[in-house]
Amino acid sequence: MPTTNSSIRRHKTAIVRGEYSAPVRSALSDGLIGTTVTVLDYGCGRGGDVDRLTAAGVTCVGWDPVYRPDVRPDVSDVVNLGFVINVIEDPAERAATLRRAWGLARNVLVVAAQVRVPARGSGYAEFGDGVVTSRGTFQKYFEQGELREYLEAELGTEPIPATVGVFYVFKREELRQQFLADRFRRRTAAPRVPPSERRFEEQRGILEPFMEALALYGRVPDPDEYPDADSLRTTFGSLARAFALVRRVTGEDTWERIARRRREDLLVFLALARFRRRPLLSGLPATLQRDIRAFFGTYTRACREADELLFRAGDAEAVDAACRQSALGKLLPNALYVHRTALDSLDPLLRVFEGCARAYLGEVEGASVVKLHRFSGKVSYLCTPSSTPSPTPPWPGA
Repeated sequence: MPTTNSSIRRHKTAIVRGEYSAPVRSALSDGLIGTTVTVLDYGCGRGGDVDRLTAAGVTCVGWDPVYRPDVRPDVSDVVNLGFVINVIEDPAERAATLRRAWGLARNVLVVAAQVRVPARGSGYAEFGDGVVTSRGTFQKYFEQGELREYLEAELGTEPIPATVGVFYVFKREELRQQFLADRFRRRTAAPRVPPSERRFEEQRGILEPFMEALALYGRVPDPDEYPDADSLRTTFGSLARAFALVRRVTGEDTWERIARRRREDLLVFLALARFRRRPLLSGLPATLQRDIRAFFGTYTRACREADELLFRAGDAEAVDAACRQSALGKLLPNALYVHRTALDSLDPLLRVFEGCARAYLGEVEGASVVKLHRFSGKVSYLCTPSSTPSPTPPWPGA
């Protein structure tokens, strides 16, 4: 990233942070960065993220044209391009830098750019498609939608918003769809087993891990989805027979509830996937294909039900009815206020209603309460003091 204009001092945009940067913080929270993947921080500045990730056991290297020019940027599972493209004043070089980082990403490219427009004043001067600050640095301020469109136009694939100003761009469609599906998968604990069941007690060592897998999938996993399938088949004849014992011991209702929750999660995922050009069934990971067949029979039926749910989210009367019937949050005359930790427990219609907003914005950092407007079709994200209200009613109005 050579400086193309001698008056622009790009190196001054590299700041010293006391914590992870916003894109790295998002990628950590979403499970994209961890000890099992390699990370390249492309344009790492002073290297604060690199140092913190390395200390946490993540294999991470950082390259920067000023501060770490001698490091060789190699292909890595995750490449972070954090607040780089917004400081490059030459549009052609900006695009070339983005594509170069994209070429180094094996699985996903994380891109962050400034999206807040500064107050105009004596400290800023118009320059190209951005501004030059009083410190001689260039800043290109994107709108959220503008940044999404720019990334898609340059890289040829649709980015996913992580939070305001941060996007994930996946190299393969199945990786993108699995990430999106996992966003709406709720975690369900397996039920406890009465101590009097002799047959279960004899095989508890292999059945309890199997129950955890059943709770995760909401269905009987295929043998290649469960690493200890051979032991179960040797002992019970099949995974289905092992599940029959588990179901008899723990009760039908528990597993029906788990299956229903998983089916709802898939509907929410497929409804919101309509915003991103819903993929063909063959474009989904194998596990998701099995989920859809198990819970819907066909992809056509699943998509039809998802579309019905999505269109209902645009019906003010349906949204109002769902708000009034909600057991979570605080209902006021014009809106339902919900603690963000309770969003996944809402009715699927309200999950899709709120999900439409996040499909555009991504996560809103610092928001602890979500305001679902009952009649206007709007969603607001509110920041409250550290003593945030409980997810369950009643709690004080935001």
